[in-house]
Amino acid sequence: MDKEIFIDSKVSEVMVNSEISEVVVNSEVSEVMANSEVSKVKVDPEVSKIKVDSEVSKVKVDSEVSEVMTSSQHNLPLVCLTEDISKLHLQYEQDIEIKYRIKIMVLELKCNKIRRFRNDGNSFYRAFAFAWFEQLTDSSRDQTLRHSAINSLAAINSLLSSAYQSFVYRDVHDIVEKQVKAIANGEYDENMLLTIFQTDEISNYIVYYFRLIAAAYLKLHRREYESLLEFNIGMDQFCTKFVEVMDIEADKVDDLYAIALTKALKVPVEIGYLNGSDMMELVRKFYPHNGSVLKPLTLLYHSGHYDILY
Repeated sequence: MDKEIFIDSKVSEVMVNSEISEVVVNSEVSEVMANSEVSKVKVDPEVSKIKVDSEVSKVKVDSEVSEVMTSSQHNLPLVCLTEDISKLHLQYEQDIEIKYRIKIMVLELKCNKIRRFRNDGNSFYRAFAFAWFEQLTDSSRDQTLRHSAINSLAAINSLLSSAYQSFVYRDVHDIVEKQVKAIANGEYDENMLLTIFQTDEISNYIVYYFRLIAAAYLKLHRREYESLLEFNIGMDQFCTKFVEVMDIEADKVDDLYAIALTKALKVPVEIGYLNGSDMMELVRKFYPHNGSVLKPLTLLYHSGHYDILY
C-alpha cells in the first residue's frame, strides 16, 4: 500500500464534491478506526490456518505470480475504470505456466470487462460494496431493488447493535445509508459513484462498515462457523484479527466473508479464481437462503486480491 490511512479523531469533516453533503464523523468512532488502521497487525501463521472444505483448500495463489504483481497493483487507484478483460493476458504474459493464459481465455468466453481494485488489503470489501452500489445505480428506477437495498440497511442496523455499542457503527452506518438512499433515488450516476469510491475517506468508511457487517454476522452465528477455526481461536478473536481491522485481505477463509455479507445483505455473489490449480474453471457461488431480487455480483480472485468481472 502506498501510504497508511490515518483518520484524525479531531478532523472528521469529509467533502467529496458539491453533490455530496458534508459528512461529520463521531470522534469516538474515528478513534476506533484510527487505532485499527494505524496499528500493524502481524498475522500468526499458525492461528491463520483455517479448516475449509477440500475444494477450497486446493485454491492457492501462486506465490511467484503474486509477487510479480504486487508493486504495480499498489500504484492503482482505489477503484479503476473498466477495461477489456483481454488486458489480463498482459498481466500474466511473463508467467511460465500456460494454464494461467488458458484460464483467462475461459474467462473471456463469459465476461468481457474487468474493473481493477488496488491491492491494499481491502479489495474484497471494496469490490463487493462497489459492485452492489453499481447494480443499484443501474437499476435506480426499479422500485423493488430500491426498497430491497433500503430494507437491507435497516436490518443491518439491528445486526450491528447485537455485536457492538452504537458509537462504534452509528456514524459510519449513517454515511453508508445516505449514499445508498441517494443511489436508490437516482441521484448518483456511475461517474459520481466512482468519485465516491476513489476518495480515500468515504471509500474507507464504506469498507470499514462492510467489515463490521461481516464480523457482526459471524459473531451472531458463531455456533455455525466457529468449528471452522483451528487452534482454539474463538470467533471474537478471529474477527478482531482478520475481519474488523483494515488492510487485512479476505484471502484466508473467503467463503466465510462472502457467506457473511451475502446472508446479512441478501446480496448474491459469485467468485471466480485465477490461480495455479489444475482446474480450468473454479467458481464459488454464494446465495441468500430466500433468494434475491439482485443479479449475482461477480468477483475475480487473483494475485492475492479481488476485482469485478462484467
